[in-house]
Amino acid sequence: MNTSEHNQRQSATQTEPVVLDVGSGDDARRIFRVGAWELTSWSGNGDQEPRIRDLDLAERLEYADARQIRKLIKSLVRVGKLNHVAVMHAAAQTSGGRPPKEYWLTEAQALKVAAKSETDPADALLDEMIDVFMLAKKGLLPSPQRPFDAAMVRAI
Repeated sequence: MNTSEHNQRQSATQTEPVVLDVGSGDDARRIFRVGAWELTSWSGNGDQEPRIRDLDLAERLEYADARQIRKLIKSLVRVGKLNHVAVMHAAAQTSGGRPPKEYWLTEAQALKVAAKSETDPADALLDEMIDVFMLAKKGLLPSPQRPFDAAMVRAI
């Protein structure tokens, strides 16, 4: 690992982690923020596994057009290399039309997508993702802060 990769990996976990419980009912979720990473775990879907949004992963992988990651995800699903990917509709757009689908990837799915992305930062990000997901799964992140209204979280 070169110095730049080492510094990038260090920065992912050196920022004080934050855990927020937001929403209620079917929209209840826990948001984990560690450095530049944000993972979400929904109570309503049953598995409560930390997931990352496709466009957030694309940004970390330095895609020139973040939406291009969706083509890679669809391709991996089509050939059977990604299974059971959570799909949700993005927040309503002001321009009208159908809201785009967002893919919410588990740790294994995010690692596969990163490995297949062929972007320059992919290798260092794989190491960083492993660190962040492991913190979330092992319960090593701090207890959730007081519940926030979802509208308040969007404003952040």
